[in-house]
Amino acid sequence: MKFIRGIWQSIRPRAVEKPSGQQPPLVPEQSHGNSGQEGATVRADESTPVLASDRAADLRGRIKAARKSVEAVHAANTAELERAVRECTIAHQAALHRLRRQTVTLDEFGKPEVKAWIEAIERFVERVVLQDVPMPVFNRWLRTDATLLNLEQVAIQARGAHAESTERALAKCMRPPRSDADSIPLGPIGKSLIWNRACEQVFRSVEETFADSEQEIEAFDGPSFEGMCAQILASRGWSVRCVGGSGDQGADVLAERDGCRCAFQCKFYSKPVGNDAVQEAASARAYHECTHAAVVSKSGFTKSAQRAAQANWVVLLDVSQLGEFDPSQLER
Repeated sequence: MKFIRGIWQSIRPRAVEKPSGQQPPLVPEQSHGNSGQEGATVRADESTPVLASDRAADLRGRIKAARKSVEAVHAANTAELERAVRECTIAHQAALHRLRRQTVTLDEFGKPEVKAWIEAIERFVERVVLQDVPMPVFNRWLRTDATLLNLEQVAIQARGAHAESTERALAKCMRPPRSDADSIPLGPIGKSLIWNRACEQVFRSVEETFADSEQEIEAFDGPSFEGMCAQILASRGWSVRCVGGSGDQGADVLAERDGCRCAFQCKFYSKPVGNDAVQEAASARAYHECTHAAVVSKSGFTKSAQRAAQANWVVLLDVSQLGEFDPSQLER
């Protein structure tokens, strides 16, 4: 996966080698007796001497000034892109937190398994970010990013090439963009750069906010988690009764609203909940004469639990979905 290979690395490696095909370098002028031109140099293919040190210093100064100018614009374009991606992330924050909670698990060595989470981020970037963020935002960022890379190449070229060729390359870098540059469709390289940048931004944004939300949830234990779920339901207009304990018969919370009576199993597990909880919820539905049954988890559900839920008409909910639980959508 593209993003997995580059998520913790820079998205655009910089040039470190001299480009091929450079012009012949400036060479010292041959001595002509007492001409008094000891400091002068001449190009290998030109007869007009120039003061190489002065001209080179002037070029280096212009390149440095150009880079400083472009960096300021690129910083603004980067901030604009990150803000647009962050807005998309915030708009879908609950779903992203749920996916993060459900897809990141620990392997047998206690190390996090993130492959499914990275795949979820890539789907989000493809289906949401690349569709919702305006094309000009992408193009402005790409344009200044490419200009900075080209200026680095010009700086390398200035060390040995003719001044004229370096000046032409510098002028080309700083050429004003076309009037329709912001609306030009992205090419393959541009899409790849934007893809990696957007994935990295989504990853960082979710991880920052997810850590805060997890700290709030992790402050609970099993019984207090059940109480929190009951409070969430009560705040949404449900009539709630906590029945968890030795005689709960598979129900932790019973809630009624709009003719719906639901038995909730609330599982405060660090790993995905299995199908045993689904069977308990189904039993609780029958025992407490409920119309519906649901299992609430903070860590997702196993595949077998999902299959059992479909077979037994049990609703599986992440804790972030509990506030939006709508019994009218649960009719068989």
